[in-house]
Amino acid sequence: MKAWLHEEKRSGLEPRQHIIFTSAFELLACSSSQQKNHEPARRSPADDDYNHYSPPNMNFETNHHHRPPAITDLSFSFALKPDQVKAVETWISNQCRGSVIYGSGIGKTEIAFECARRLAVLDRANRRRFNVLLLVPRKVLVQQNYDRLVRYKVSPERLGRYFGEEKQINEITIATYHSALANPGIVRRADRVIFDEVHLARGAFGRIIFDSIISENHGKALLGLTATIDKNDPRNVAIIGLLPPVRKYLIKMRFLTKDWQGQSYFPSMYR
Repeated sequence: MKAWLHEEKRSGLEPRQHIIFTSAFELLACSSSQQKNHEPARRSPADDDYNHYSPPNMNFETNHHHRPPAITDLSFSFALKPDQVKAVETWISNQCRGSVIYGSGIGKTEIAFECARRLAVLDRANRRRFNVLLLVPRKVLVQQNYDRLVRYKVSPERLGRYFGEEKQINEITIATYHSALANPGIVRRADRVIFDEVHLARGAFGRIIFDSIISENHGKALLGLTATIDKNDPRNVAIIGLLPPVRKYLIKMRFLTKDWQGQSYFPSMYR
């Protein structure tokens, strides 16, 4: 039942007020609804990795999306080779999923950077930001790739390094596989993940990372880089299933040998 109490205006008091009394059940329902609406969203422990680092004097969440993605600043001082360009185009045409199998020294890293840049440009209208995660097997490769990106005109303030005591997350983050395994939040937040030396992410170790990606985001852009991978090795099943080879490059290999006179030379062969 509802009752209305009218309080007439008196001298020095507020104008007429209408106070509405309602049933206890309605008051309880209203209170519960307001509490739910004002209750802060629950956070996953892994989400702490998402906001762990913000560049100095910059609000990472609100300001970065007003600028073009960091990877679009990428600029090589040289032209990519036709085979590198073909690898980029093949990966994009394969729904931005797969592995590029190129020999050492052929430029797999540049292929990976260009794949990320192309994808960011193609998808710029649909995203407020474009987070790239580069996973490497060793700590020394974190700094090497960081320096290489800076050399390719990507601003250091938009790069992050995540390994050991170094816990920087940014638009482009370079991390070790073990750091990603211990902190899955850095994989979750990435729009595009690059697996350097992907053949090392095999067995139970790789399945944990890959299963996490599959269960959370079927559409995440993924690129594996390797010089070789054995399809017949059962430990590589997860890698081949998630990142099937999309481009192989036949490289000329030279091995030091000796002729019938004992002179050393390098015969050529292909694989």
